[in-house]
Amino acid sequence: MDKIASTISFGIGRSSGWDLEHPLFDSPQWDELPAFKQAHKGRTLKDTGQHQLGTVGSGNHYVDVCR
Repeated sequence: MDKIASTISFGIGRSSGWDLEHPLFDSPQWDELPAFKQAHKGRTLKDTGQHQLGTVGSGNHYVDVCR
């Protein structure tokens, strides 16, 4: 459990700390809706998604532990 907690970010607005690329973020749809382009605290929705991808967050989220 200690290794999981030290590797994965838990909590609101946390960053994964990883440089993540995903095809989702290459979609032209990010430019189609005005709400996606608006910045909040210096970040667009796309920026926030890229920053938080790979975190657990603070809601009803969990980490599967398989062996």
